[in-house]
Amino acid sequence: MIDINLIATRRAQRQRAIALMRLAFYGLLGLGVVLVLLYFWMTFEINYVQARIQDAEASLQDPVVQENIKQINTLDSQIAILGPKVKVLKKVHDSESRWIEVVRDIGAAVPANVGITAFTSRRVDRGQQISLSGAAASQSLIGAYMLAVQGDAWAGPLQLVQADTSRSAKNSNLVNFELTIPLKEPIGVESLTKVSSDSAEQSGDANDKSK
Repeated sequence: MIDINLIATRRAQRQRAIALMRLAFYGLLGLGVVLVLLYFWMTFEINYVQARIQDAEASLQDPVVQENIKQINTLDSQIAILGPKVKVLKKVHDSESRWIEVVRDIGAAVPANVGITAFTSRRVDRGQQISLSGAAASQSLIGAYMLAVQGDAWAGPLQLVQADTSRSAKNSNLVNFELTIPLKEPIGVESLTKVSSDSAEQSGDANDKSK
């Protein structure tokens, strides 16, 4: 005799298996629909982007746009050439302000009975220096003048090159002197030379590229 409980159990297992198969089928079907929709959406986006690219390329071929591009390239090349020149002009302006400060300090430090007859500046191996020539009533006044200038922020260690005693037109003693003042930082000369050489190199590179 067949066990009724066993038949019911097998029937329930078959129903669960059928339900699982249906669930798997509809799940795969839904996944397939999603993949198809995703494919069509990506295809639409690709076609849209390609159309935008074609429109952009077509607009770039417009004569007006091409002329604007040429003008932009011309302006870029002019900026590359004028940039170093602007730096040179700025350094010239800065050096002018610094020279005014140096001359002002040198003039303000001159004591009574001391006169400056010559003022020159030149480059040296280790930077830049000022040469001063003048006359004083005594060597102590020269020393006082040197100490006064030595206190300025731009001046390096001063050096007395020569000091010769002579007679003035009023038959009084005069000490003709020459001294050098090294600058702690060069003013204008070396910086301008460097910027000018950089500008020349950039201009040369630009000419080579244009060829």
